[in-house]
Order: sequence, then C-alpha cells, then structure tokens
Amino acid sequence: MKKTSYDVITERVIEILERGVIPWKRQWNSTNTEAQNFVSKKAYRGFNWLLLNSIVAAEGYKLPYFLTYKQAKEKGGQIIKGSKGYPVVFWNFFDKKEGGQVVMGANGKPQQIPFMRYYTVFNAEQIEGIEWPEVGADDTIEFTPVEKAENIITNWEDCPPIEHGCASALYSLKEDIIRMPLKETFISESSYYSVLFHEMGHSTGHKDRLKREYGKRYGDKAYAYEELVAEMTACFLSSNAGISDLVIEDEAAYIKMWIGKLRDDNKMLVVAAGAAQKASDMILGTTPEYEED
Repeated sequence: MKKTSYDVITERVIEILERGVIPWKRQWNSTNTEAQNFVSKKAYRGFNWLLLNSIVAAEGYKLPYFLTYKQAKEKGGQIIKGSKGYPVVFWNFFDKKEGGQVVMGANGKPQQIPFMRYYTVFNAEQIEGIEWPEVGADDTIEFTPVEKAENIITNWEDCPPIEHGCASALYSLKEDIIRMPLKETFISESSYYSVLFHEMGHSTGHKDRLKREYGKRYGDKAYAYEELVAEMTACFLSSNAGISDLVIEDEAAYIKMWIGKLRDDNKMLVVAAGAAQKASDMILGTTPEYEED
C-alpha cells in the first residue's frame, strides 16, 4: 500500500522525537540560524519550521540551508550519494464538485478543498559543489565562564566529547557525544550550564556508565523517566555550581511537564531523584554518603 503524505510526515516526526530532540525547549538565540530555503532566503514556517529545525538539531548540522534536488543542481551542486532527503509540506487546493458541477460559496467563488502534498529537500551538508555562507546568531552575549561550573565539566574524566556550534542541544546515545550551540548564543551563562548539565545527565545513562533505559518512543514512561533524571541532575549540578537560583524556575517547569506523564506511578519521582543523585555523583566524582538510622 502506497504511503500517503501524512504517513511520510508522521514517520519523520516520530523518528526525530525519538532521538531526543525537542526544538521548542531552548534557551539560546538562533534568529538567523533557523532552517531556511537557500534560494528564497526565507525561513520555513509552521510545521516545516518544527520538522526541519528538529532535523538540523538531530543530525548535528551546522548549516540551516535546504534545497530541493533541482535547486541544488541549478546552483551547480550535487547531492552526496546516499543522502536521505527530508519532506516539506505544502497545500494544493481544488474546486469542490457535486454531480460534476463546481460548488459555489456564499462569496460567489468556488468552494475549495485543501490537499496536503510534500516535496523533498536536502541540507547544505548533504550537497557538494556549492559555497555556503557562514551563519551566526544575531543576539549574542559576552560569555563569562562560571568557575565552579567549568570545574564540574573539566573534572569529569569520563565526560563525552562536547561539540559546540550546533543548532541545538542534544546528547547522541549512538555516538556518545554532546552537541551544544555556541556559548555566546545563550540568553545567559546560567542557561548555558543548565542545558549542558541536562545533556551530561543524559550521558550518564550510557551502557558503559549507569546503564539506564532511555525509552523507545517520545513520551513513553521510560522516556519521561529519563527526562526527569536528566533535569534533576541539572538541578543538582547547578546547585553545586552556585547557579541554581537563576535557573530553578525553568527546571521546575520542565520537570512538572514530565511528571504529568508519570501520575500513575507515585514512586517514580522519588526513584528518578535517586537516579539523578547517582548521575550527579558520577559527574562530580563524589562517594555517596548515607545517613545512619
């Protein structure tokens, strides 16, 4: 059975969400690094914005430009062999008919029925033969490192590689690497460290570290549990670095969102907090101390 446009789009969205990318949760500026068509120079909007910015984040692309196969060819480029394109949706309209006659609306014009279609685009990093301009955020801060926070990062000997300059923040379980936007693009130093600590928290669950279950699907119980663990780890590390008072509202709101997924299990929050404590202990290199009865 041939896939419909809805099938194709839904599959791609699920694929991206299952890789841990949530593009609407971000604390950095990216006004001119939004996914955009390289020919028109216009940023994508609506659903296409959501999908393509998610793809940029998930794949770790450093360039936000997209082209169709035809546009790439017209620009003198060539799609790299083996590259898999991404769907972009658009709407066609056709006149509504009944009994072979066009149905007219109250305004005297034909009533129209929308029909969703899609075409395929490729990211700049999937195309060779074209010279791409550099990109950067319009709004940046003069980043001042927080010594305690920096010490937490540099002193964790088993910390995965941290790659900056990416369009979004993400921990890749498959590659065991943390990807982050540039420090200067965050709205504040505390926001940067909070997001990084969150991704570091995720990385502690790797099979060679604390071996947590990451969940198979966005929003399932294991996925929600892992998000709680990562955000609580960020809370603990932020507190240790002395910046918790600056980010606690964002962290609390994010934790509340995922708690809603776990209301059927009244033990989950306590269990997640224990797992987060183990994660932060691993990162800080501390030995757990237990109170005597």
